[in-house]
Amino acid sequence: MGRLTGIGVLVTRPEHQAQHLCQLIEAEGGTPVRYPALSIRPRTDRAAVRAAIGPADRYDYVIFISANAARFGSDLLEQRRDIRSEPKRAAFALMKIT
Repeated sequence: MGRLTGIGVLVTRPEHQAQHLCQLIEAEGGTPVRYPALSIRPRTDRAAVRAAIGPADRYDYVIFISANAARFGSDLLEQRRDIRSEPKRAAFALMKIT
């Protein structure tokens, strides 16, 4: 018997990111109840995002705090020639899954 035997656990992660958590819940005897509360997708106003970020020389580091931030943020960074050409610029991800 697992620690979650007989317990239903509401999983609100986005559908494409819920599978692993649901497997962990099931492995402990629980019943995952999938109810995606978020839909994570890229912004459609990319020019506005780039304008808000401003020139790359304002930053020494870019730090992503989630897998989603890394996925969508790195896409924006790849389009920034000023970051790729600067050897002192670095991007980091804080979580092992990112």
